[in-house]
Amino acid sequence: MADLRERFRALDQVDTPDVWPRVGELGPKPPSPSQPTIARRLGIIALSFAVAVAGIGLVVRALGTTPRPVVPRPPSEPVLLSVDVGDPIPVGAYPNAVAVGEGAVWVSVRDAGSEGGQILRLDPRSGDIEARIQMEILPGWEFGGGGIAAGAGRLWVSGRRSQSEGGCCEATIVAIDPVSNSIVREVPFGLGSGADVWVDGDDVWVLTFTEGNGSMRLLRVNATTYDVMATIELPTTWAQQVFTSGGSVWVHGTKPDARGPVEVNTLYRVDPERNELVDVISFDIQSFPLAADDVAIWHREIGGIARVDPAGGGLFVDVPTQGEDCCGRIASDGSGGVWFFDRGTPERGIVIHLGPDGAILAESAEAISPVEGVASDLDLETLTFWIVQYEHTVTPVRIRLG
Repeated sequence: MADLRERFRALDQVDTPDVWPRVGELGPKPPSPSQPTIARRLGIIALSFAVAVAGIGLVVRALGTTPRPVVPRPPSEPVLLSVDVGDPIPVGAYPNAVAVGEGAVWVSVRDAGSEGGQILRLDPRSGDIEARIQMEILPGWEFGGGGIAAGAGRLWVSGRRSQSEGGCCEATIVAIDPVSNSIVREVPFGLGSGADVWVDGDDVWVLTFTEGNGSMRLLRVNATTYDVMATIELPTTWAQQVFTSGGSVWVHGTKPDARGPVEVNTLYRVDPERNELVDVISFDIQSFPLAADDVAIWHREIGGIARVDPAGGGLFVDVPTQGEDCCGRIASDGSGGVWFFDRGTPERGIVIHLGPDGAILAESAEAISPVEGVASDLDLETLTFWIVQYEHTVTPVRIRLG
């Protein structure tokens, strides 16, 4: 498999952000919607940002000007972990996203040359495939995950549906009942494509590209009635992740004035009380996806891992990681800390658990074979990373304390 770092850098060649990034010819790409002229695209972006600045008084803040403290290894030895890399589980030709929740591991597997495919339900302990749900709509990402989330008694799948008149396309989410393993509702949102989805209580936050990818929008959907409660316009042309943390809703994407490479280095903060975009924060490093919970937001850097502090500063933990740009195995521990499975060296994998203050609480005792992947999620109940490989398989990486 091609080195993902090189494939991510190939995004620099993308002319227009697309829900299926053009980073190679390793797999099929669904038909692209008709593209507006360059002048029209730039006009849309400029107008969107101007409206946001005028209506909300936004100022793009940059992090990184305040030196971040480097957190050294604690004087006491951390708990040692044993790690078992399981056998790859064949799931289909093009798996591209994974989510843990509602009693299962859910994997999105696309059919070649199609918008659809299957959602697979895996047993979180055995890895056995318990159900295959036929889907006409699935996430369009090639790598980086995004587009499926479990919560509020449903599995939520974001994508797009081609219009019968031949136009393209309609942003859509699909709700799946995890008891019957069947589709219970399809909710359309108008022209565009689905990018990501996040569940927080009774709210489902749906991130979508608008028609022509000139801007993006965030929709707040009631998880019970499926009604759209709010629509928030975002002055970014490319984003792959939405999440909640610290009482706010966050979208991770490119800067408002981005014109060239897809550099994912900006956070857009939405106030859920007002359903308004209230802050735009840029930082030096691009890396996705981020790991987040109600307490903290983390991302990887070369040579370590960092906590993003929207107030400025933050911290950097010096640990021996390679810090690839995309698809790293990184996940919140649910309490402000973070777990990650990365390369300590090109030949050796490591697992480390950091606390909210950056202290190294646990780390793997022995060298682990690295596991490449395009997406991952962590099951906190079984302490298992579920890692999706680009072609055919999902690999469980099980962590054991002591």
